[in-house]
Amino acid sequence: MPDTKTATIESFLSGTNGTFQFVNGVCGGETGAASYSVSGKVIIGAQSPASSFYDGDIAEVLIYTNTLSLQDHSVVVKYLLQKYLPGPHVTFLGDSLTFGENAANTSSYPYQVMNLIPPQKRFLGVSAENLGNQGESFCNPANQFFSRLQFGNRSGNEIVVFWYGANDLLLYDTNTIFTHFFNACQFLRNQGVKVVLVDNIPRGPSGGGGTNTWTSAQNLAAMERNAGTNMYDAFVDLTADPVLGTTNIWTNSFLMNTNDQTHLTARGYAYVATNVCKAIMPLVEGFVINQPVLFPATNHSKGDFQFWFQNFQGAAFTVIGTTNPLLPMNQWDQIGFPVNQGVGQYQFSTSASSNMNQIKYFSVRCP
Repeated sequence: MPDTKTATIESFLSGTNGTFQFVNGVCGGETGAASYSVSGKVIIGAQSPASSFYDGDIAEVLIYTNTLSLQDHSVVVKYLLQKYLPGPHVTFLGDSLTFGENAANTSSYPYQVMNLIPPQKRFLGVSAENLGNQGESFCNPANQFFSRLQFGNRSGNEIVVFWYGANDLLLYDTNTIFTHFFNACQFLRNQGVKVVLVDNIPRGPSGGGGTNTWTSAQNLAAMERNAGTNMYDAFVDLTADPVLGTTNIWTNSFLMNTNDQTHLTARGYAYVATNVCKAIMPLVEGFVINQPVLFPATNHSKGDFQFWFQNFQGAAFTVIGTTNPLLPMNQWDQIGFPVNQGVGQYQFSTSASSNMNQIKYFSVRCP
């Protein structure tokens, strides 16, 4: 990663099921099955034997004595992201479509959504978490949906994206599904969480669906549209989409896996990601950078002046200054930019030999 970029990177080997990779909590999909063996030393930050060294900083290494459950993994991801990327956090909830079934690494729609966020907006330190669970039915009381939502504290800088329904439409009536959706959205919004609801796409006969299931999906989408902002903060209407919202998708091998007529191709997930990104960007942009936490400044004997402050990792700041604090701040001079030391720590220094040593008053603005 670049020097100024912080990321949490995880790779899981699941027996013969393949390797799953996560970047900043977002699963990019899975690779093919593989087998590995460990003998001798385990090297972190290089290939074995010691070569091809990682050109960056490793802030933290966690070692576990047992396999992490889904809830445990979620807790660890939240801990790391809140510590190193405490900006707006996007949680993607759903079934195998959200997880990235039939998608290679970096092709799941949550992964692609995060890559679509414009670089000039990434100063907010946006992070994400993919909680898509293969085979999950949202309305099934035995599922882990609410246990995942209720575990830990929610925060006002969180956005939750729902994309459920493919499995539920085979098992439950639309009124039951809608009631569960509505209650879940209310549960989150009452805690200050922004909710983005993504409705369903047709599931073909090979996937256990067909015309009747598609009719149910359209009825459910109509109920969600009518609920409007009483239910969610943004709505991605795939059921009415001219490309995905038609039974022709079942035979469109460009966008859908025509063998199971349920999951998408990498291009199909990219199409969904484009629509979802458009929905969440206004919510991300509405996030407000907190006032920097300033540490005591130091004035060295040689006349050098230095101060530190803490804020979101990856945010952009400008230092301004003046000799006259009575001036409006839009008339203060731009002095320079603080150096990002990593982990949300920023440092700014002046030198006695520079013209800045005459400035007595400093302030920080974003960007």
